This record gives sequence, C-alpha cells and structure tokens, in this order.
Amino acid sequence: MVREMDYNPNQIIRMMQLGMKQKVLESRAIWLCVGCFSCISQCPNRVNIPAMMDALREMALEQRVAIQEPDIWAFNREFLNQVKRHGRVFELGFIARYKLATKAFFRDMKAGMKMALKGRFRWFPRRVKRLREVRSIMEAGYASRG
Repeated sequence: MVREMDYNPNQIIRMMQLGMKQKVLESRAIWLCVGCFSCISQCPNRVNIPAMMDALREMALEQRVAIQEPDIWAFNREFLNQVKRHGRVFELGFIARYKLATKAFFRDMKAGMKMALKGRFRWFPRRVKRLREVRSIMEAGYASRG
C-alpha cells in the first residue's frame, strides 16, 4: 500500500517528530495502512506502524479533520458496526450499508451478483452466542484508546 500513500510510514514518523501533526492527520497515508504488519519486519527499529496509524486515525476523528479516504472510513465504520450488532459481519447488510454510505451503488455489482449466485452471502444475519461479551470487548478497546 505504500505506493498509494502520499507519505511513507517513515516520513509520517519524521513529520510527527518535527511537529507537523496537522499535516499528518490530513494525510491519505493514515487511512491507507491496512495493518498487514509487513512494515514492522522491515523497520530497523521495529516500530509498530499499524498501531501508530490506528492512533493517528483516532486522533484525526477526534479532531474532526477532513478524512482523505472517506470510503475506507465508511468501510471500517460499517465493519465494526456489524460486529457490534451481530458479533460477526453479516455480509449482505454490511455491503448494503457501505454502498449507502459511499453512494457507489453499482461499482462492484457484477462481482456481488456472482457471489450471490454462488451462495456466498447469507440472506439473514446470525448472531454469535455470547454477543454481550463481544460488545464488552469492543467497548473496552475503545475505552483504552481514550
């Protein structure tokens, strides 16, 4: 993903060291990090870049900075909403809400139809048995970031 970023992770770190917080929070890079952890294996200082990017995204949201990748934020937000609601992702509901948020109704329609025809989607949501525990874990995670 680094090729798609406006700043490389090492540049993000340097910008933070130089006090360029606003520029970092307004960057595309913090939204494009997918948390694959391959950067950690290449970092000579073993900086946990995915955790850093998560923290920067949280800061950007708290400070109401214009999100440079709103589709990615919509995806992430709806994914977490699905987990909170059902304890897992209900794919059909997830895609419907994501499409409503991004207004990209027909972008992947062909692939979606193929998946539906092959039975890749459940038509109705299922909840996990211990949904309260999932919700409490999620809430604890949010509280620890604050």
